[in-house]
Amino acid sequence: MLGLALAVMCAWGSAGIAPLRDAAAGAVAPSDLPTDFVPAARRWRGEPPGIDVVAGNREAARAGAPRFVELGTPYRAHPPPAVMLVAPLVPLGFAGAALAWLGLSLLSLAALAWIVTGVFVPRGEQRFVRALVVFAVLALWPPVLHNFEKGQWSLPIAALLALAWVAAARGWDRRAGALIAAAGCFKVMPFLLLGAFLPRPSRWRVLAGAAGATGLLFGLSALVLGPGYWRDFIASAGSNSAGWQTAPANTMSLWGALARFVVGGPYARSIAGGSAVLARVLWAASAAGLLAMALRASVKETRAAPEAPPSAGTWASWSALTAILGPLSWAHSATWLILPMALLARQVWHPGRAPTRSRTFVALALAGILMTIPRQSLFALAGPWPASPWRGLALAVHLAGALTVFAVASTATGCQDQGAVP
Repeated sequence: MLGLALAVMCAWGSAGIAPLRDAAAGAVAPSDLPTDFVPAARRWRGEPPGIDVVAGNREAARAGAPRFVELGTPYRAHPPPAVMLVAPLVPLGFAGAALAWLGLSLLSLAALAWIVTGVFVPRGEQRFVRALVVFAVLALWPPVLHNFEKGQWSLPIAALLALAWVAAARGWDRRAGALIAAAGCFKVMPFLLLGAFLPRPSRWRVLAGAAGATGLLFGLSALVLGPGYWRDFIASAGSNSAGWQTAPANTMSLWGALARFVVGGPYARSIAGGSAVLARVLWAASAAGLLAMALRASVKETRAAPEAPPSAGTWASWSALTAILGPLSWAHSATWLILPMALLARQVWHPGRAPTRSRTFVALALAGILMTIPRQSLFALAGPWPASPWRGLALAVHLAGALTVFAVASTATGCQDQGAVP
């Protein structure tokens, strides 16, 4: 354990105080929040949603918000439900909205810490004290600091997915589906977690809850913002992904790694001139293999215990895929794997798994260490932009951590011991 603690500390300290410094500066002026704030402000003024980054930066400057990087992409990142939830913050001004968003992020982290602590500690006085410790530790984890810095959605999404796990463990299937769908309405990839339920008899209740939540958020956002926001989001999604796919902070995405190495772009030089077709073939083959592994394990588990909720291994494997298979999975997306890693850690000590206990623990520890390395350290390893093909592989270190979580989860599928359920 001492060696693990030293490895984590070395990984965390590899970038010095840069993660803390950047998070402190960005928390009060997050650079990603304007892409939701500016469209929401335009709705308040009755103006259409679609603008480019140049126009968006002009409006951001008037609001006192940071500039966004100009790559020729639309000034748009998230689905309309995300803009709808930011809209009530517009009267606060950007500075007030940033503080409110920081408060929401801290509240989400507190909920996540409470649920993670509950995996190991039954109800009681000890849990509160330990949850405070877990909260403090997580608040210093580089992916969490990255979320604070950018004003991103990953922490609220991680909390929603953790609440979905609690609901599933208690047999509240419709609520579990609704919570997963709510997370997916803010960033699309969490919808993939519904795959954990597809082989189960409870899938219809889960899918009914997901459909209800999706319909509600879709309808409300169309009503509040107008249907033009959905048309603009759908029209701009492809160009937004293409513009940012080689971004250095896109460290959790399989497609991001392939795009940097095989396709190339503003932030990376590809090998041998680049080939988008080859990258798509490699991604499709890899994604099909990963999905087949997760689905096969889920089917096997369901046959053994059809009425049981998804095991920790199943939940963790599908959770890992939400980050791995997303076209844009930034470093802060690692927060989605906090609960899955806790569930797997709890299973390491399951009596029935004693023969694999040691190597499973080492693999899980390695995954945590890889995702702890701050993105600033990876940037230094990758060198100046556009990164060379081989040095750019350093930006896939977080992806390697997520793939390790998936591998550990695949070996743990079927064991139903999930620890205490909050």
